[in-house]
Amino acid sequence: MKLSVLIITYNQKKYIAQAIDSVLMQQADFDYEIVIGDDCSTDGTREIVSDYAMRYPGKINALLHPCNLGRFGVKNFAAAYKSCKGKYIAILEGDDYWTSPYKLQKQVEIMEKDGDIALTAHQMLITHENGAKESHLSNTKTPAVIPFERLISPGELMTGSLVLRKYLDQLPDWFFKYSFGDYPLALLQASYGKVCFNTEVMGVYRKHDDGLSNDLQWNSDYDLFEICDDLDKYTNYKRHSEIHNGVIRLYIATACWFKRRKDIYKMLVFMLKGIRHSRSIQEAIIIVVKCLIPEWVKSKIKIVMGMIKN
Repeated sequence: MKLSVLIITYNQKKYIAQAIDSVLMQQADFDYEIVIGDDCSTDGTREIVSDYAMRYPGKINALLHPCNLGRFGVKNFAAAYKSCKGKYIAILEGDDYWTSPYKLQKQVEIMEKDGDIALTAHQMLITHENGAKESHLSNTKTPAVIPFERLISPGELMTGSLVLRKYLDQLPDWFFKYSFGDYPLALLQASYGKVCFNTEVMGVYRKHDDGLSNDLQWNSDYDLFEICDDLDKYTNYKRHSEIHNGVIRLYIATACWFKRRKDIYKMLVFMLKGIRHSRSIQEAIIIVVKCLIPEWVKSKIKIVMGMIKN
């Protein structure tokens, strides 16, 4: 089997059919299966998944758990991952969908040509179901090849855009400590090789009131640093320098996030944690400057530095 499409879902009756249909429309010159993990939905999602599995025997493998596995779907994700038979795995959440019928073909072709590519992703359109914001692109500044340390800060890659090379038969034990699976999986994959990004929009990520990301929000950042530490140990510190640099960026980003929300206490907490994590006085000073100096002052400094260089 060349590729497995992994879909996880829970109480997504309004969306799951569109997600599955967007996979079935894929035009590819290779065989692929669809593995759907339903975490004991109670709103009718389970029945929709069962119907699709009966209509597409041999194509759709429905994992209908008799009870909710908990942990924000991480165990459901891990069970589906373990059931995937493909050389590659494409991930799609049950409330998102793909828009290009050639998405899988394009990503697999790239990975077949270069065995060093561990993960590919692409641009997605983010829509807001409540109409609070206009639809917008997920990432407008992501480079074609993404540096590993840049991935430490979340939000670079959209889960529904990922196609990964399957290196592991099952996920490591530390994976189950956390309340989300896409972020640690992306980092784990990136530790094996290159991560490539396609600017073509080939899917839609829905933001809605029932979405899991609304439950996690930035509270998950308290886990992100632990994930980086677990990954560092798991890889025998082979990417330690990159992980360190990425973690410093994450401390700064988290501190600035709280600063924008006028939560000065938490801003100072994460700034001080970053300073303690720093490896030099120069690095510590950079952290303080980026966390404390107002944005308009930083802009003026950049202008002046640019004038000096010219």
